[in-house]
Amino acid sequence: MLGWDFTQVGAGLAVFGVLFAINSSLHGYLIVAFAREDGVSLDVGFYLMANAMGRLLGTVVSGWIYQACGLSACLAWSGGSFYSRRRCRWHCRVTKGMYQRLRDGEGS
Repeated sequence: MLGWDFTQVGAGLAVFGVLFAINSSLHGYLIVAFAREDGVSLDVGFYLMANAMGRLLGTVVSGWIYQACGLSACLAWSGGSFYSRRRCRWHCRVTKGMYQRLRDGEGS
């Protein structure tokens, strides 16, 4: 595996799994907390659909990169895409209504 030890990969995946679980539960709570009262099912459904599509595309692309270039390239792509998503959130307005309600102090 070109210098990768099982304990290194296992520890990295364990840390990722814990952080992913915390992040996923927090996102689920925030979607329900800030959903419009008259359209909770629509907001939650859209979130789940977008989440599933992102996971599908991420799985397909990372699998392709792993097959074509190996584990190091796959981990580098994963880290780079994670960084770019976080960086983009600071510059993009994803959902105007949600941030507006946060600013107004609603949804808690």
